[in-house]
Amino acid sequence: MVDAMRQALSTNEPDEQPDSSREPESASALDLPGLLTTLEEQTARVAELQSTLTINEIEEFASQMRDLGDQHRCQPLSDWSGELADAASMFDAQQMALLLSMFGDLHRRLANG
Repeated sequence: MVDAMRQALSTNEPDEQPDSSREPESASALDLPGLLTTLEEQTARVAELQSTLTINEIEEFASQMRDLGDQHRCQPLSDWSGELADAASMFDAQQMALLLSMFGDLHRRLANG
């Protein structure tokens, strides 16, 4: 049943996402250099959050990153921060740790376009 749902979703996905919207994810970001600088400045905070996994602080950080992603029209950052907020709201420490560990990769992916 799960495989059938995946197939149905994957066959519907191209209709929902036209090829023209599949430009590089960072191409539409406003002030990409400024965004990258801000993300780089958050590296120490991410390391601290990884070591403490404090729910309230992670929820606050996720909210700030979502606002930053929205402000810069950076969908990958908005998506990542939404997933982080969801993990925090579900008290899923393993998922929070995983997502926080992906922060550096997200920054590099945005920097490399």
